[in-house]
Amino acid sequence: MRGGDTLTAAEGARPLRDIARQPVFLMAVLGGTFAYGTMTLIMTATPLSMHVHDGYAIDVTASVIRSHVLGMYIPSLVSGFLIERFGTVRMMGVGATALIAACMVGLQGQSVMHYWYALVLLGVGWNFLYVGGTTMLTFTYRMSERFKSQAFNEFCVFGTSATGSLLAGTVIYLYGWHSLVLVPVPFLLLVLAGLFLVRNNVLARRPVSNIVD
Repeated sequence: MRGGDTLTAAEGARPLRDIARQPVFLMAVLGGTFAYGTMTLIMTATPLSMHVHDGYAIDVTASVIRSHVLGMYIPSLVSGFLIERFGTVRMMGVGATALIAACMVGLQGQSVMHYWYALVLLGVGWNFLYVGGTTMLTFTYRMSERFKSQAFNEFCVFGTSATGSLLAGTVIYLYGWHSLVLVPVPFLLLVLAGLFLVRNNVLARRPVSNIVD
């Protein structure tokens, strides 16, 4: 499949290596992977940093996490519309930028409001980058290839998420909050660079309404 060829169930399935060579496929996987990895790393570390290191009460810490969860899922009410209106590349770019902003806010201080703004931005950024990435992924495979394509994506996304969760406590203990929030930044900048490179690709610009059911 090259350019904007139609992806139909009638076409034969390609090997996974051929599917993965598509720049848009790689961009979709990287977007979802780094969205989940960033979110899990920082979210898991936040209660440790707030309650154990900074001494905030459990109910204060819980309110920050609650706001973060709302930031993750409330945008889903409009994210599909926004992706259809503005395209996957733009919305993924907004998501990656929001995640970088969350990291930058985290660097500015460790007051309750710093944590709150960082975690809300983290939730919103995760939503736009992850939903955009999973939408973009559907542009890159035929129906006969959907299971192995999605399985590869899920392996990368949730493998990275599990790694971030496992590493969060260690990074906080050894290096502290400021070092932890810097970890995702290079990866998110890589996502932004990749989105810039694929912005004019026919698949990346494919209308959401044209996805094959």
